[in-house]
Amino acid sequence: MMGQRRLGFLLSESEAEDRRGEGVRWLLQAAESGDDVASNGLGIAYENGIGVEVDYGSGQGVVSEGRGRRKRTPSSILGHLNQSGIGQDPDPVMARTYFERASAMGLNPAKCHLGEMLIEGEGGGVDQLAGR
Repeated sequence: MMGQRRLGFLLSESEAEDRRGEGVRWLLQAAESGDDVASNGLGIAYENGIGVEVDYGSGQGVVSEGRGRRKRTPSSILGHLNQSGIGQDPDPVMARTYFERASAMGLNPAKCHLGEMLIEGEGGGVDQLAGR
């Protein structure tokens, strides 16, 4: 699984489009085997058109599958997608929910995003104290 992921990331960074597509296929195999890091990479590939056509729905779906395995990074990525509205209308309530989940699992960048949302009242009430 780790070899598939490494090969997938290596090829997806290639200058040649066909090599990037091959990298995405390796990431897909690793993701289907339960590799959450590969799932995240595959989601990013779909969202940015790396080796595949841009497909926000597929990208979010792949990341959501990884989140279902209780990993912190997919929750944070879903928080970003919902906050920024990439491929959908922004949903600050869902973004805050995902950042809360990732924060509870100890992901520091998610804690920073959640803190900003709490201070600004984005996606819910203002909580200056908790936002610090």
